[in-house]
Amino acid sequence: LERDVASESRAMSAAALAGIPVPRVLRAQGRDLVLEYLPGSTLLAQLLSGDRSVDEVADILVELLRVLEATPAASVLPGAPEGSVLVHHDLHPDNVMVTARGPVLIDWDGARAGSEGEDVAHLIVLLAGVVSDPEADPALVIVAEKLAHATLARCVAPRDELVASAAAERGSIPGFRASSALVLTRQWIDS
Repeated sequence: LERDVASESRAMSAAALAGIPVPRVLRAQGRDLVLEYLPGSTLLAQLLSGDRSVDEVADILVELLRVLEATPAASVLPGAPEGSVLVHHDLHPDNVMVTARGPVLIDWDGARAGSEGEDVAHLIVLLAGVVSDPEADPALVIVAEKLAHATLARCVAPRDELVASAAAERGSIPGFRASSALVLTRQWIDS
C-alpha cells in the first residue's frame, strides 16, 4: 500500500496553521515523512498505566474532536467541499501524544473533508470493536467501554449513517468485527 506523504504533510501543515496540535513536518519526500520528535507517551499508554483517568482522556479527545469539527475543511484541504469539516479519520487514544506542549494529534494519513460527527463515529466504532473482540485484553476491553460512554456523554452522538459508514470502513481491517461493533455502537448511542 503506497502512502501519500505529500497529502499527509499538507494536511498536517495546514492543520497546524488552523491551530490544531500536530507534529511539525521536517521533510516530506517520496515515501518518507520526517516529523519532529515528540517526547512523551500516548493517551492510551497513560490511561492503561493509570496516569490519566477515563474522564481526563475523554475530555482531551472531545476537545480535539471539537477543534477538528470547528475547522472548515476548505481552509485546510485544497478543493474541499464548502460546508465540510476537517476529519482526522483515525482519532483515538493511541494517536494522541501527550507532550510538554500538550496533546498532539498524530497519524494524519487519513485526513480528509467530511461531516461533523464523522470522527466521533470512527472513534466509538473502534472502541466497540475492541469491546466486541473476544481476543482483546480484558483490561483494554473495560477501558474501551468506559471511554466510549464517557466520550458519548460529552459530545453529540453521531448520525447512524456515519456510524454505519465507519463500521463498513473498519470492516476492511483483518480481524475487525464490523457487524458486532456496529450493533454495540448503536446500543451505546441509544442508551
